[in-house]
Amino acid sequence: MKRIRFEKFSLNWYRVAALIFAIVFIVLGSGILANFNSAILIIIGFGIIIFELSRLFWYKNYVKSNTKGVYIRINSSLGKAFNFNDIIKVKVTSQEMIITLKGTVHIISLHRIDRNDIDDLADLLIDNSDAEYVSEVMHEQFYKKS
Repeated sequence: MKRIRFEKFSLNWYRVAALIFAIVFIVLGSGILANFNSAILIIIGFGIIIFELSRLFWYKNYVKSNTKGVYIRINSSLGKAFNFNDIIKVKVTSQEMIITLKGTVHIISLHRIDRNDIDDLADLLIDNSDAEYVSEVMHEQFYKKS
């Protein structure tokens, strides 16, 4: 089973420090403060920014959230962003999650995703919105043959 990478979008000390370093490298490399021009410093500064922004594409199954919304990319190359205030209903079946917004319906394929991660995603959506939750998952039971 494949796992989902969950990430909170917030400004922690690591991201703030990386952004400050990137700005310092770009400013020093461009020669704004001193008469020192260096393309290597500019490349390092933009490399840090690209590194931070590319984290979104490192994982095939990725969920990023903050207090206002969530970005979900599961089993696809493009993800979908949802505002928590717009979510009306979340329905989970054995193979897909159906998210009903005001006026639209989005279907997310959950093929080969770990069941615990599906439950965590549903909890994230339900806890942060006033949505109705419907689960149609049949829990399978395995029996030993005697």
